[in-house]
Amino acid sequence: WEAVNHYRARQRAGTHATKNKKLVSGAGKKLWKQKGTGRARVGSIRSPLWRHGGTVHGPQPRSYDYSFPRKKLLGALRSALAAKLSALQTAASRPRFNAIGSGTDGRPDGRCASIAIISRKHILP
Repeated sequence: WEAVNHYRARQRAGTHATKNKKLVSGAGKKLWKQKGTGRARVGSIRSPLWRHGGTVHGPQPRSYDYSFPRKKLLGALRSALAAKLSALQTAASRPRFNAIGSGTDGRPDGRCASIAIISRKHILP
């Protein structure tokens, strides 16, 4: 699960953003004096409480990358390749598959779609 989560996190762009009070366009003038009007004190027309105001704690651009342990990464790769190998071995009765990565894989142009190189110690019994 963690390897899949790491893979999907790497696919995210992280470019989402909202405008806060500082970034919203609008005047910086104090709307009315602090005391003596009977109204609530106000400093900016772009306060998050007001219409067309900024967003409080909205999403900001960031990276979703995190360092994935190398041994876990290699284990996940080994597991994925072993699953692919077992799928190929179950389909080996069909003449389309000769071996892993060899043969034409049923393509009319004779090219190989994919190739997997697995050392002898990583093949599951």
